[in-house]
Amino acid sequence: MPGSDFDRLNHILGDGVAELGGTLEVILTGGFQPLLGQSFTFLTASGSVEGEFEELSLPEMGGGLFLEVEYAPNSVSLSVQGLLGDYNYDGAVDAADYTVWRDGLGTTFTPSEYDVWASNFGATSPADSATVPEPSVGLLLVAAIYAGWLSRHRSPAR
Repeated sequence: MPGSDFDRLNHILGDGVAELGGTLEVILTGGFQPLLGQSFTFLTASGSVEGEFEELSLPEMGGGLFLEVEYAPNSVSLSVQGLLGDYNYDGAVDAADYTVWRDGLGTTFTPSEYDVWASNFGATSPADSATVPEPSVGLLLVAAIYAGWLSRHRSPAR
C-alpha cells in the first residue's frame, strides 16, 4: 500500500514534469522481501516523466530475483524480476545454480534456498526474441534499378 508500506512521490507542481537524474537508492526495511511479480509505483507525475536515473543502488534480492526500474510516460516503478532458483542469473535453473548456491551457503544463501532451486530445476526464462525484418521488396527493387543504371552509364575503359 503506497504511503504506508512504501514511499511514493507525487509530482504535481509547476508543469508536472518530473525530470530524473542522479541516483535512485532503494532500501528494504523491516526484513521485507518482495515476491516475484510484485510491482511498486514510487513516482507519479501529473505531466510526464523525462529521462532516467543515472545510477541505481538496488538491494540484493537473493533466490535468483532482482529489482528492475520501469519507466512509463507518467510514472516510475520497481518490479521484481527473475527466475526462482536462478542464482547465477543466466535464465536457466541448472547445475551451475547449485554450485553458486553451495558456494554462497551460509553467507549469501540459506539451506532453504536449496529447496527453491530443486523445485525449479530445469525452468528457463522466456527467450527474448527480437524479430529481424526481411529486406523490403521495394528496397531490393530500387537497388537493382540503381545497379542497372550504373552498369549502363559507366564510361568505357580506355
